[in-house]
Amino acid sequence: MAGPRDPSKAAGKISGSPGGSNALNENVIAHKIPAALLATTRRPPRVSTVSETPQSTSPNGRSSPAWSPFARVSVVLILAGLLAVALLGRSRRPEVVTGMPEDPGVTAALAVMAGSVLVWSGDLRLESSWTTDEHGPRPGLPLGLRPGDSGRITEAERWLLEAQQRRPRDARVDGLLGYLEVVRHRYERGEERYRAAVEKSPGYGEARLGLGVTLALRARTEGDTRRARGLVLEAIAQLAAVTEQDPFFLPALYDRILLLQQVGRGEEARRLANRYIELEPAGAWSGSLQRMLFEGG
Repeated sequence: MAGPRDPSKAAGKISGSPGGSNALNENVIAHKIPAALLATTRRPPRVSTVSETPQSTSPNGRSSPAWSPFARVSVVLILAGLLAVALLGRSRRPEVVTGMPEDPGVTAALAVMAGSVLVWSGDLRLESSWTTDEHGPRPGLPLGLRPGDSGRITEAERWLLEAQQRRPRDARVDGLLGYLEVVRHRYERGEERYRAAVEKSPGYGEARLGLGVTLALRARTEGDTRRARGLVLEAIAQLAAVTEQDPFFLPALYDRILLLQQVGRGEEARRLANRYIELEPAGAWSGSLQRMLFEGG
């Protein structure tokens, strides 16, 4: 007959001995927790396959990758290049375009018009390759149209249109056609021709002079006061775009002075008048401006 069990030994099988308590605990856990859940809780240590990059901390507390010296130099060089391109684009001036195109149609048109045609432009100066060349004024016709001039102008226009087919990108042909439109007092069509010339060659001072004068002449026939002032202001802007290196700069400056006076910008007009007199002190047009300054215009 077995004696009574030792309570301490019985308890040792449950909680004390390695072979007893640990194995029992694992069995109990295995019965209570599914195997799939146990697998997820026993993850292997993470192994990084990406090289660690030095991190820098920004003022807001966030970390960002530190740039290598090569990357920093590259960014500086790229920014310097972009800045240089921007500065060159702003400082580059349009190429000055002037003179007559070398085309048989243009030569024929000049021959038909016997040298030049003068436009009535009031007190404004509208000079053109029709009226001047590198040697000065061409031998001209009387001011305005004479009997028979209309047919000659039409023939000259036909020759120029033929020249334009051969030279579609030559702004000078548009400028010559614009002048003929102004001769016939067709100011809107003249404006279209001159605008086409300026669009093709922004540095074409003769076309800007013609466009400015044409807009001013249109303003004189405009019944709406506000619209007329807008035309004059645009004319001033076109004349101001003629650079000092352009052979048509002085006529453009002179017309600009008169139009500034017309819109009430007298102080600016007087300043530019003094500038004109400095550039051409003995010219006939300077005398007109001197009288304007003397009379307090």
